Amino acid sequence: MPHHVTRTSFKAIPGSIITLSCPNCQSPVTGYRSELLRGERYCSPKCSAEYLSKTRKGTFRIVRQSKDCEFCGKTFNDTPYKIKTGRRFCSHNCANNYIGIGRLDPIGYNFNHRLARKIVNLYHGITECFVCCSKYDLIVHHKDNIQTNNDISNLEVLCRECHSRHHRMTKAI
Repeated sequence: MPHHVTRTSFKAIPGSIITLSCPNCQSPVTGYRSELLRGERYCSPKCSAEYLSKTRKGTFRIVRQSKDCEFCGKTFNDTPYKIKTGRRFCSHNCANNYIGIGRLDPIGYNFNHRLARKIVNLYHGITECFVCCSKYDLIVHHKDNIQTNNDISNLEVLCRECHSRHHRMTKAI
């Protein structure tokens, strides 16, 4: 017996194939119920285009608003919803550069830990956890818990599990 079966004919489930009339030219259109009810109910793409051009008033346009990028100052256009909900930059590159130079949160977690990782990689090149010697999911830990103190003697590399275990133990004390 072969591992795969080639189907030479397909039997449709009774009631799954229906016939409707094309809204534009009234000719019959036969097809699967799910496709016809989903919107593929025209006899041809030409009929679809004709009908939609007659029923729609003009073409559908998305309204755009202009805003200046907070990093580079370039003007960009976007939907009113995205601008209202906080889009501030023209590109991912501008957003990352803005965060990277510390403007969003100059003493925040992401900026300082990114800097700490660079320092550890530059001076030590450590590739395993200080506690368990795991080589996966490594992060930099500040020994004195002051995130802005990126002195090399204050940094150690831990895996995520050892790092969370360390902070759970210090909170319990």
